[in-house]
Amino acid sequence: MDNAAYRLIWSCLHDDSRKSVSTERLNKAFNIWTEVKLKVLDEKENPTPKFKGMPDIPGTAAEWQAAFEAAAKRQRKK
Repeated sequence: MDNAAYRLIWSCLHDDSRKSVSTERLNKAFNIWTEVKLKVLDEKENPTPKFKGMPDIPGTAAEWQAAFEAAAKRQRKK
């Protein structure tokens, strides 16, 4: 987000200037804020969307080992 985008959002939120903000500026600020949502919120509160059909990435060494062994087993079957 650049400084102009920050100031636009800030001006739309501030009570003193909010009354004079046009609908167009409000919509522009809303769109910018929506775009930076993933960067602003904590991953726990707003998890990154997963791709459809993709398996979960293992989170522990044991899960990685199990995934590696399963892949090796699939390769041996071919």
